[in-house]
Amino acid sequence: MTVGVSTYSFNQAVNDGRLSAYETIETAAKMGFAHMDISVFRTDESILQAAPKIRKRARDAGVAITNYAVGADILRDGADPTVARLKTELEAAAAMGAATFRSDASAGFRKDEKRQLPFHDALPEIADGYRRVTEYGEALGVRTTIENHGYYTQDSQRVEAIIRTVAHKNFGSLLDIGNFICADEDPVQAVARLLPYAFHVHAKDFHIKPACVENPGRGWFRSRSGQYLRGAIIGHGDIPVAACLKMIKDAGYDGVCAIEFEGIEDCLTAISEGKANLEKWL
Repeated sequence: MTVGVSTYSFNQAVNDGRLSAYETIETAAKMGFAHMDISVFRTDESILQAAPKIRKRARDAGVAITNYAVGADILRDGADPTVARLKTELEAAAAMGAATFRSDASAGFRKDEKRQLPFHDALPEIADGYRRVTEYGEALGVRTTIENHGYYTQDSQRVEAIIRTVAHKNFGSLLDIGNFICADEDPVQAVARLLPYAFHVHAKDFHIKPACVENPGRGWFRSRSGQYLRGAIIGHGDIPVAACLKMIKDAGYDGVCAIEFEGIEDCLTAISEGKANLEKWL
């Protein structure tokens, strides 16, 4: 297993002007990363225009683009327009040389409706959208994934149900070790469930406080059931990242494990510390 990093981890430095989106690529290379995910890449160009430049900057820096991640909501925006947009995003993924592509599923609401759809009622429509996307991805040579992300499809049972309903060899899981806690699920048990479907892995850590305490302040948000969570430097939080990594490695996964940092500490320091911990555990 190889340690990589997502551009998402550099958001703090991009937002405060220390780095441009493109400069995160060279910065990652200088920090010793050979693999990088593209996510929340801020540029004035369309992603199709930016993709060849991303590929060249990465190649010149000695960095491979592992994954390209985008948002999506099949229920709210409709399957046909969402699939059409994601096909364009897949073309960008192929142009930048990404091996895998992640798109979100849904927050569970149709447009202009306040009642969240029961998951199993929404499952056929979500799976059909993903199937159409992955068939297009297969033609482009890009594997497509769903991440345990966004509350509605964050727990491992729902992600597995989508993967098994799509039932396509080009479609699997982007397995995020930390994200399960947003759905109040035990990460070790959840990782074990989704390991057979893993195409790519994210390492993320969180500080956790019980729902009954007062709001701890800046940087904290709530899980599905109300626990307080705050992004942490990998190894500093409460997620059993090392135990999950051992399970993933023992299962024979030999791909990239990319750091996603979203805490309030300085992002460059946090990425470096997280990298050191991941490499030590691996």
